[in-house]
Amino acid sequence: MKRFSVISFQTVIALWSGRVEEKGSGILFVPVDERSDWPTFLNEIIEHHFRHPLGRTIELGIALLDEDLLDRHCHRHRNTYWQGGDHD
Repeated sequence: MKRFSVISFQTVIALWSGRVEEKGSGILFVPVDERSDWPTFLNEIIEHHFRHPLGRTIELGIALLDEDLLDRHCHRHRNTYWQGGDHD
């Protein structure tokens, strides 16, 4: 078991007057010892795996997770795990 910071994110398209429409979402699991760099990891994931730019993000907290289960059920980027995608 390992401690991970859990981050929720969404991808968006700009509409007008500062409004956006959500186009995707996901969750990111970053090892606690590397969590200060999670914005870099998330931006790299968005650039390589999503069609729309990053919108809102929120760090939800810390979870104790089984890394073998994350390997089986999530995508991996460096030492981070993620799930999600664009809706369209």
